[in-house]
Amino acid sequence: MPFIVVEGVNGAGKTVASSKLAEALGNAQIVKTPMPGFLEELKEYFVRNQENIVARVTFFDAATKHTCDLIRDMLCRDPNRFVIADRYWYSTMASHLAYDRVFNGSKSRDEIIEIMNISKKYFIRPDLVILIDVDPEERRRRIALRKDGRDDAWHTENADERLFVAFKEEYEKVFDDLRKDGTKILKVNNTRTEIDQTAEIIRKATGIMLKRNTA
Repeated sequence: MPFIVVEGVNGAGKTVASSKLAEALGNAQIVKTPMPGFLEELKEYFVRNQENIVARVTFFDAATKHTCDLIRDMLCRDPNRFVIADRYWYSTMASHLAYDRVFNGSKSRDEIIEIMNISKKYFIRPDLVILIDVDPEERRRRIALRKDGRDDAWHTENADERLFVAFKEEYEKVFDDLRKDGTKILKVNNTRTEIDQTAEIIRKATGIMLKRNTA
């Protein structure tokens, strides 16, 4: 059963694209990091805590390991089902390195990298990673339309643009390393394309790339 990861900055369209891809593939299960309900009270604390970035990344690292346990179980139970992760450890690493740079002057960078490098051995390697990109203006428009407050914490007016730039730069570094490791990566820009069109592009490319994996 293929394991697919969908990644991208906040507002890129990961959640909608994951849902559309799961619908197109048919027999598919979507997971998140962290999964809904995972230590919800602690999650709320760490999401809004800018003071201790190392503690925050440790929480989300643990959440990703918890999701990996669920993915392993799914992979074993149903060999014909796709598992699609809406975010994975790549987001955890890139986002916290970006937060650390913007809010903390990169004081915790070495610790964050050490934590994630240790955990890499535990994380499941996906068959395909889909990286969804979006232009800054469109990202801001989408986030402004959100009603659930997902991006309120850590995203002040002054820091938002700096975070976006830092996040994209850290993402590129993470994905450069993945390419060197031979991870299959599909990059899609979701700025000017309707989400149904984007999902169809992803679905077709996913089929082609997964066939190459098994060839």
